[in-house]
Amino acid sequence: MSKKQNTHIYNTKAHQLKQKFSGMDVRKEDVERGLSLCTQKQNPFGFEIGCAYGREAGEIVRHTNRYLGIDIAENFIKIAREDVPEARFEVGDIEVDALPSGIDLIFAFASLLHTPSDRMKDVLMRAQKALNPEGIFYISLKLGEYKEFTKTD
Repeated sequence: MSKKQNTHIYNTKAHQLKQKFSGMDVRKEDVERGLSLCTQKQNPFGFEIGCAYGREAGEIVRHTNRYLGIDIAENFIKIAREDVPEARFEVGDIEVDALPSGIDLIFAFASLLHTPSDRMKDVLMRAQKALNPEGIFYISLKLGEYKEFTKTD
């Protein structure tokens, strides 16, 4: 599925997807583990790739007031801003947009699985450059062989 198709689906079904996944627990243990690895600062700058409607953002901002979540779907960002007003959210595309500098901790919870394999190296290199020395890049992905497919809904 193309990026344009994905973005369209996430924008048109943002509220439905939030409702569908609202029964899933927030990745509290993952957030805490990521933050525990980020020992160089008391109030680290956390950056989340593919924050969707802000499910994990609420947990992250309990530990730091320096958070920025990005997502390619504008309607997800609108929901996130309403649900987690103490966090900062922006519409952004990790494949093409510049990352902020001085990041202490990057979270990517099942979001990089949408990045085509031929773009992944560039995304990872840009993330590395955006991280402070000893910064942490906390990634969760699905286990399995990489394959691209299109599913009609």
